[in-house]
Amino acid sequence: MNRILENFQAGKPSVGTFTHLRSSVAVEALGTAGLDFVVLDTEHCMLGPETLAECITAADAAGLDALVRINAISREAVLRPLDLGAKGLIVPAVETVEEVERLVRFAKFPPLGSRGFCPTRDGQWGYDQASRAGFKTYMDRCNRETLLLPQCETVGCLEHIEEITAMDGVDGIFVGQGVGITAMAAINVAFPVVILVNAAALLLGAKSAVGVDIDPLAVKTAVENAETNGVAERFTGICGNLAEKVTGKFQVVAANIVADIVILLSKDAPRFLTPDSTYIVSGIIDTREQDVLAAIQDTFQVIERREEKGWVAMALKLK
Repeated sequence: MNRILENFQAGKPSVGTFTHLRSSVAVEALGTAGLDFVVLDTEHCMLGPETLAECITAADAAGLDALVRINAISREAVLRPLDLGAKGLIVPAVETVEEVERLVRFAKFPPLGSRGFCPTRDGQWGYDQASRAGFKTYMDRCNRETLLLPQCETVGCLEHIEEITAMDGVDGIFVGQGVGITAMAAINVAFPVVILVNAAALLLGAKSAVGVDIDPLAVKTAVENAETNGVAERFTGICGNLAEKVTGKFQVVAANIVADIVILLSKDAPRFLTPDSTYIVSGIIDTREQDVLAAIQDTFQVIERREEKGWVAMALKLK
């Protein structure tokens, strides 16, 4: 049984984490923390098929559901982790309904899709209970319990979100932390972290936007999003460190990332701000809010605070 699905049907939340450690031992250790799932990230981590297989096996042994964030919308990227026993897939950078239709076709067996079949680890090589009951029983179980979760982090996905979520074979939506919704009110924006949809701010009237990230793939995706939305001429994507790669003043700077990085970025943020600028920090778990406030108290004042489900966002001004 898929633990995430079982919890959902019982009205209970599921708690999990991402890992980039490329270690089956680390995955097994996470099982001692009482988590329900672990996400093995092949989008931002070089995780080969052998290591992926070991990590999925370790997750099963530790009582964790292994989800895999894949790095492409292709048959191979979808089929391989499912054959290895992944309980679900997170698919980043989805733009269109047609892309999701392809994902369903690759990930689900008939009648929902056309996933290729071979007795593999996910059905104990044809010897688990569902497999021994026949192909139909096995395929029905896979279609029901293997989660397909498109990641909403682009304007295209957001514009078609109702159609995507209503599609047979789509089991949920993963909302990316870097989603550009956090910057929709931005004017002349500089993004120091993973804000993948700078196009959203531009489409709503921003004069220009700069996206900075140390991950080349994140920058590539941001540039592609800007091109798709016809605002590429007003967007600059930069790979590197904010403090080293960006100059100038901006009306809004948004940092949507964990507390420790917010604290580090906030030391450099003032030189990118005018007295009228707004500095938005988010992605801060509530137990670290006081650490962030202590680090910025001499430089910034909080003008607005919002909290949802244990996560805090604040709008700041220079003192």
